[in-house]
Amino acid sequence: MGRPAVVVNLDPANESPPYSPGVDVQALISVGDAMEAYGLGPNGALLYCMEFLQANLDWLEEALAPHVAAGAYLIFDAPGQAELYTTHDSLPAVVGHLTRALDLRLVALHLVDTHHCSDPAKFVSGALLALQAMVRLELPHINVLSKADQTQHFEDARALNGRKLPPFKRPPPRRSHPAPPYRTPSVRPRHVFGNVGPAQHAASGER
Repeated sequence: MGRPAVVVNLDPANESPPYSPGVDVQALISVGDAMEAYGLGPNGALLYCMEFLQANLDWLEEALAPHVAAGAYLIFDAPGQAELYTTHDSLPAVVGHLTRALDLRLVALHLVDTHHCSDPAKFVSGALLALQAMVRLELPHINVLSKADQTQHFEDARALNGRKLPPFKRPPPRRSHPAPPYRTPSVRPRHVFGNVGPAQHAASGER
């Protein structure tokens, strides 16, 4: 369509992306800055950076405004830490602000490592993570399998001391215990429901 494409780096830990970002969050703050200033670890510094970005959304708006005015496609490269999409509120808040303030029509591309789909437990974990990200971001959502060229590498890594791990075996089904035999109640029904007797007599008397 002849429209320009601009990549926006929203990952404050990505110091050397393999592309030339049109907008780079590291011009505002980086994980290294947060670690040095506050003595945080990598994960804590990343969460702080996203909170700092949320508090300075006017900077992001000003940086994106020329590209939005030019009608460019915006590709946002977001961090991959799972907690940003499951328990932390800053990234969903940033996405929600962009859709409202700049009237952007965004779509979320969720990258899932291909080798996760070859293991039942990892597949379920990845599917639940993708579902939670879709719910929290509130955007049209597309799951994309990534690192397909590394599938054989992960298969080879399953070898243990020169031996391949045994194939997955399903546990045997549980035995179903028969229901206990029905026992006749020790109390007769007329003793249990004796209090409804007068009401029945009154109803029959009215008729």
